[in-house]
Amino acid sequence: MRTLFAILALVLLCSTPLSKTYFFQEIKTDAWVNPDGSFDVIENMTVSFLGSFTWMHKEIPLKSPQGQEIDISEIRVFDGEVEVEPRLSTVGESQRINWSFIANDEEKQFVLRYKVKNQILKYDDVADFYWAFLGGQWDVRTENLLAIVHLPEGVTDAETLAWGHGPKNGTTAIRGGIVEFSATGIPPRTFVEGRVVFPSRVITGNFTTNKAGNGLQSIIAEEKNIFETKERNKQISSVLLVLPPVLPLLLALLVGILWYLYGREPKVEFDQKYFHEPPYDYSPAILGCLMDAESKKPEMKAFTATVVDLAQKGYLKIEEIVRKKGKLELFTSGKDIRLTVLKEPGEGLKDYERNAFDMLFRKNDPFVLAMKETSGWGKLFGMFEEDEKGKSGQAAPLATSVTLSELAKDMNFKRSFSILFERWQTGVERKAAEYTFHEEKAARIAVYATGAGIALIILSIVVFVFLFNSAFPSGEVPGVIFFASALLSLFLCAVILKYGHKALEKRTPKGALHYAKWVAFKNFVSDMTLLKQYPPSSVAMWDQYLVYATALGCADKVIDTMKIQISEKEYTSTWFSSPSGIVALGGLGNSLNSSFSSFSVSPSSGASGHGGSFGGGGGGGGGGGGGGAG
Repeated sequence: MRTLFAILALVLLCSTPLSKTYFFQEIKTDAWVNPDGSFDVIENMTVSFLGSFTWMHKEIPLKSPQGQEIDISEIRVFDGEVEVEPRLSTVGESQRINWSFIANDEEKQFVLRYKVKNQILKYDDVADFYWAFLGGQWDVRTENLLAIVHLPEGVTDAETLAWGHGPKNGTTAIRGGIVEFSATGIPPRTFVEGRVVFPSRVITGNFTTNKAGNGLQSIIAEEKNIFETKERNKQISSVLLVLPPVLPLLLALLVGILWYLYGREPKVEFDQKYFHEPPYDYSPAILGCLMDAESKKPEMKAFTATVVDLAQKGYLKIEEIVRKKGKLELFTSGKDIRLTVLKEPGEGLKDYERNAFDMLFRKNDPFVLAMKETSGWGKLFGMFEEDEKGKSGQAAPLATSVTLSELAKDMNFKRSFSILFERWQTGVERKAAEYTFHEEKAARIAVYATGAGIALIILSIVVFVFLFNSAFPSGEVPGVIFFASALLSLFLCAVILKYGHKALEKRTPKGALHYAKWVAFKNFVSDMTLLKQYPPSSVAMWDQYLVYATALGCADKVIDTMKIQISEKEYTSTWFSSPSGIVALGGLGNSLNSSFSSFSVSPSSGASGHGGSFGGGGGGGGGGGGGGAG
């Protein structure tokens, strides 16, 4: 079925037309600086369109990052050699130039002409031309860019300084009264700007923004700072490329040292592979806490074993029955399990045993349970009056019998069961703590180590995010490699923390001895040859084996041997019945365990997402902006 869905999705994807798009094949800009301080701009844009387009616009900021108000005038637009009438508007603090055309899967050439006033800063000694030839707001790539600044007459190359900002492959050249800026393969949202400084004596008009004093040294210092920042970012990037593989190694080394010092299981004076009897008589729920050194909580199979134990103690009966299947249940089994109350739990049971009984037969309100689980509102309105053992002040109604299929259809029961199961685990864990199976110091160290590891990961994320933007310009290969390796590194760190925490948890010498004996008992009951050779001495002992084997996850081995060793007449059970006799025991544990597991699953969902962009040095020039097409 999955394969069919994948094929259908692929066919749908292939049959869906691609979204229209465009990019700049080439942008060639000429800027003529006039003696009056203004400059005239001619932009030749060669645009490749994929799809159908009818309009395009460009926005030019009317205020530079340095603070001066810019005047844009004499705007003209050409579609090839034909002049078109632009639609002009002010959007925020930008001049928008919009024009119409018709393009369908073709290459078009547009020419924009306009005059710029008040952009050039004029000091006593120099004039500062600072302009973005490509704005960082374009969402499309530019294959080639060439910008030429034509200086006024009388400016020599020796008197001219120039700096380019943008992609690393950009070049700057000064020759014969002109300055050229060029770059190729410019990613989306990447600006290209040029700065040219020349003697202010050649500017005689008033279309500049005048600054008192000399400006050359401050401009050189500013550009030097930009250059040093760029070089520093190169060094940072080289360090950052090393950090991702080093981070999980450091974390693994830390966890390894802590495990060697504090997490190793204590050695015990017990080396038997098989143990022929249950080594201890505490409940299967307590056994579940012993077997899991990490969570110290019983799993669902321990709950199933507790239910079987309650049945053997005479509190309920487990019956395999044949139910009538519905019309749509063609491929489902007609067998079901009925649980019947024989007597209410008495004082002889532990709290968690009574709770397990109540979870199946008491009709709890999931809303009331959830209110108490998530907030203090229930107590505020008097919904709950509980003692320290967690017993409800007013008992819910008690059902006389239930079937697993009925419970599976009862959504209120499933919601209640999911909440109550977590409480049941906590109650068993609290009782198991009295047995001192687990080392508290190791548990504290595991918590501290996990906290330190999480702090290290958070610190690494902060470093990655804050340094990534400046160290790796948009779209460059080192940045892509770093981003991928950083994600892999954080994933590995999370895996190390997960399994490192588990490795740091350990048992006490007493817990290690009990664990070793129960493992030996599990080995024995899992070995059918040995179990046939050394069977339990009575039917009651077989039942006891079955309870603990259920908690250990190997009940099927015991039942398979029981069916061989015990006849139908010999096995007279008060807690289990089936038309199939003892043979039905074979699927009992799996049926109960799978049903209880499905009851405890509560659906949840979530989504998150994030995005970002890359930048570089510079950004102080006027012009630039962005635009779009459609």
